[in-house]
Amino acid sequence: MPLDRFEASRIKPTAVATPVAAQRVKATAGAEGSAPRTEVDVAKFRIMPLAGAPQVSAAVDETLGKTGLLPFILSKVEAFGNLGLKAANGIRFLTRVLGPAAFTFSAFWNFRLLGKALKDPALGGREKATLAIGTVATTLGALTAIVAALPARVAGLLRLGVSHQVLANKASGIAGGIAGLGFAAINMVETLRNPRSQAGEKFFAKAGFGIGVIGFVFGTTALLLSMGAGAGVASALPWLLPVASKVATFAGLAGLASWIGQMVLGKNTWLNAKLAGTPLA
Repeated sequence: MPLDRFEASRIKPTAVATPVAAQRVKATAGAEGSAPRTEVDVAKFRIMPLAGAPQVSAAVDETLGKTGLLPFILSKVEAFGNLGLKAANGIRFLTRVLGPAAFTFSAFWNFRLLGKALKDPALGGREKATLAIGTVATTLGALTAIVAALPARVAGLLRLGVSHQVLANKASGIAGGIAGLGFAAINMVETLRNPRSQAGEKFFAKAGFGIGVIGFVFGTTALLLSMGAGAGVASALPWLLPVASKVATFAGLAGLASWIGQMVLGKNTWLNAKLAGTPLA
């Protein structure tokens, strides 16, 4: 399921929303009579809220059940006895329905924007490549999320067992993490380039990207190790998987805070005055 903004397994490393628009001014390109540049708001590239692979409990898969912001919250809800368990399972059922649907819409949305972005002369080749990779990763995440969410009867007809669906769930989280990290990078670059961006917006954009890198690295590590990749490493360093899982979870929480900060506090006069001139601003 995917990395939230930075959970990868929902680790989302999960789904990243980029709040600050790249405000481009339409201008003519040099010679008289040339066509105006296409205005593309790269901040609109995103994995939509609620998108992701289905949440599962630690009883189904320990890594998926404990890694990431939402799994962490649900594990705490379960601690409130029978009622908490029912509530947690109810939320998990909703993610089975809404997660793949929102992920699929995200893929459609990003592909629609990508067609315009590739024609935009104001975007560089690296930016276009990053947006393309993020869009393809979003699509892969959506497809694997659908596989992970298939009802048992349908999965059985396709000869897919629980282990296959868990594997698809983790693959969806990794794909979502790649997409979210790419979109966070674009958001940071465009925020820094925008002359109208204020110190607070720049601070949170940089912080969000840095946290996203940490969440993606540790979240993906946890998922890959739990999928059997690097079995020798996991055997030699048995502490790595639980530590990576916990770091990814805290990164998901910090990433959410940075997103809210950029969206809500980025233009705060007092905060901008305090951050002005600092390295991160």
